[in-house]
Amino acid sequence: EVQKFLVVRVADEFVVDLLAKACGIGYEEASKGIEWREVEGIRIPIPTKELLIRMKKTIRPSDLADVNFLRRQIEEEKNLTQPGDAPKNRQKSGWRRWWGRWFGSS
Repeated sequence: EVQKFLVVRVADEFVVDLLAKACGIGYEEASKGIEWREVEGIRIPIPTKELLIRMKKTIRPSDLADVNFLRRQIEEEKNLTQPGDAPKNRQKSGWRRWWGRWFGSS
């Protein structure tokens, strides 16, 4: 159905929109910007923050807020002294707490 319609909305316990392309980015191009996580034995493709930013280039205020949030997270990660260190003089960010809940420590 995704090939037939621009957007297919699946609404069950939560709502998911399936798109063949987002902001002109199709699966082939998007697949170059994913990270894989394993959750309960299932490999799940997760878009990188940079890919999400590219896919949210719209005029919607919610997308602008998401992009600003993602940019702050990228900047925070640049401030790490060593891979795996917590940000200097800060607790884990909201993004990292959320990520840790769903995908294990990050």
